[in-house]
Amino acid sequence: MMNFRLVKSKIVALLAAEEAGRYRTIGYQHQRESAEENLDSDRSVQVFYQRGTLPKSTGGISGPHKHNMVFMLELTASKVAEGQLDVLENPASTPAQIIAAIQTFQAASSLADDSVDELIEIVYQIIQDARNIDFGLELEVPPIYVSSRNIETITKHQPLPKGDVVTITAAMEIECTMDEQVLGETGTDYESTDTVLDIKGDDVEKTGVLVNEP
Repeated sequence: MMNFRLVKSKIVALLAAEEAGRYRTIGYQHQRESAEENLDSDRSVQVFYQRGTLPKSTGGISGPHKHNMVFMLELTASKVAEGQLDVLENPASTPAQIIAAIQTFQAASSLADDSVDELIEIVYQIIQDARNIDFGLELEVPPIYVSSRNIETITKHQPLPKGDVVTITAAMEIECTMDEQVLGETGTDYESTDTVLDIKGDDVEKTGVLVNEP
């Protein structure tokens, strides 16, 4: 397994181990729970391998190569604007009622904003904790170490209303560097079949085709 896949799996495992009921780690097996019971605290974090660079100056074609990896953490938090959606959808609603309904969505957006901010803080502290500097890879046999590792950017997106729920997402990018070994890919074994073509005027019968069959 290449190291970028190993690092991703370790980040997922680290986040899952530190949940403590504060969020869910997507891609990690959990017991099923209803969204209604957990909407406010059912924040989520998902890990993606975003991109990488492997400068050719860092190794020959057969490796090893320095792999500058970037992983994205997508954070999601939602809040409910309770009991006001029907007012916005009702053409008979008065201007005062509509204003009050809009304010409930603004309040839900503010709550979702605070929730995702708190989640950013939680995840930042977990990832940047010096005890987690190698994402647990130092416990492998033999131990594996990560270099130049840091959270480089944090981006928060606009509130997204859907029905009576307001959702806000944020993204955190983790950069780190590790060596990637080139172990090669197992090819397919072929059997050779030598076929001679009988061509008129070719008494020596030197014309043939060598066919490789799997």
